[in-house]
Amino acid sequence: MNNLGLITFSNHTKYMDRVLLEKIFDRYYTVENGKKRAGLGLAIAKQLVELNGGTIKASYHKNLFKIFISFK
Repeated sequence: MNNLGLITFSNHTKYMDRVLLEKIFDRYYTVENGKKRAGLGLAIAKQLVELNGGTIKASYHKNLFKIFISFK
């Protein structure tokens, strides 16, 4: 992978499964549904990254949720 830039964000979380991880960039989807959040942040981030020729991905392993943003 030949990237011009790579940004990684990480956060500890107690629970996330594959279904939640796949929906994390969907508009209006929130993991914490009981807190009445709009769920637009990661959907907007994905659009902005892709409009600028980058990619954004998420992973979860051993209670650590990570978001990777890369630009070529």
